[in-house]
Amino acid sequence: MRAYVWSAEEGRLSLEEVDEPHPLAGEVALKVAACGLCQTDLHVMSGGVPFPSPCVLGHEVAGTVDEVGAGVAHVKPGDRVVAGFIMPCGDCRRCKAGEDDQCELFLTLNRRRGVLYNGTSRLSSSRRGQIAQYSMGGLAERCVLPAAAVCPIPITMPFESAATLGCSGLTALGAVQNAGQIRAGQSVAVIGAGGVGLNVIQLARLFGAGPIVAVDIDPKKLALASHFGATHTIDARLPDAVSQIRQATPHGGVDVCFDAFGSAATVETAIGAVQDGGRVVVVGVGATSPAQVDVLSLVRRKLQIVGSFGGRTRQDLPTLVQFVTDGRLDVDSLVTNRYSFHDVDQAVADLRNHQVAGRAVISMP
Repeated sequence: MRAYVWSAEEGRLSLEEVDEPHPLAGEVALKVAACGLCQTDLHVMSGGVPFPSPCVLGHEVAGTVDEVGAGVAHVKPGDRVVAGFIMPCGDCRRCKAGEDDQCELFLTLNRRRGVLYNGTSRLSSSRRGQIAQYSMGGLAERCVLPAAAVCPIPITMPFESAATLGCSGLTALGAVQNAGQIRAGQSVAVIGAGGVGLNVIQLARLFGAGPIVAVDIDPKKLALASHFGATHTIDARLPDAVSQIRQATPHGGVDVCFDAFGSAATVETAIGAVQDGGRVVVVGVGATSPAQVDVLSLVRRKLQIVGSFGGRTRQDLPTLVQFVTDGRLDVDSLVTNRYSFHDVDQAVADLRNHQVAGRAVISMP
């Protein structure tokens, strides 16, 4: 089969023939129909997020079940599914506690070594030997992943739209519902109105938050933010951006500020934007960088700074699918850039050059 292989040593992404992967017990193989491109993919390619190489990227996937391993009962060949980028093993103490987003095997085996839970990747080729897979390695015609990470979708849901739920949607729901614990009537700011940030905005609106302030440097993203439910938009480049966020709320600061960008500067902006007793949820995954926190201010203002990584796949992914089915979550408008399987290089360039306002999705042949 064909897959896009990233080699850090060669410094390039190349379309190559690799061995067709097959599932082991508890796993499924998907015929990939659509794969979203995420800033995290760029961070891996730039070295900002450490990951083994060579590897196949792509962790926002929807497709059709092609083959199932022993013991898989909730899906069968032919089923249309979306795959969560956090792939719970189901057996570790965190998974048994319902904390899929902290699955011990996912974090130690897949995110550090690029393998699945028997300690090997399902991807290989005669040229490269074993090839690491970032989550399921979805920039390929076929991928293999733990069955617990897939959720059926209705025939009415386009694959390109469904794919965005696997990372952008899952991450946003995890931030809004689990980390942010948003309640009706709370004021919210979202720094970074990209794919994740836009979903945070519309989920915060769905949960009854308001006002909702979107902060970004891109006018196109701010326009989309208004479409998805932001009541105020602010240019992050303004020297008084923090002051404007605080003025947009009735209590001189928001209850919860989501940092969907993930840099030292945006974390510090988020801390300045919340009211005393407020909560900062850092959900963006940027290249590793330290942020400065005034400890005295943190204590006296009774601030909460919470990290949020993805979502609880087995609980949250079906919730997202239901939200879309009910017409409460708009994933179609989120896909602003569409590419063919042969145009992945262009998709990467567009994302890197800030030409993607919402989500970039690659459709497979």
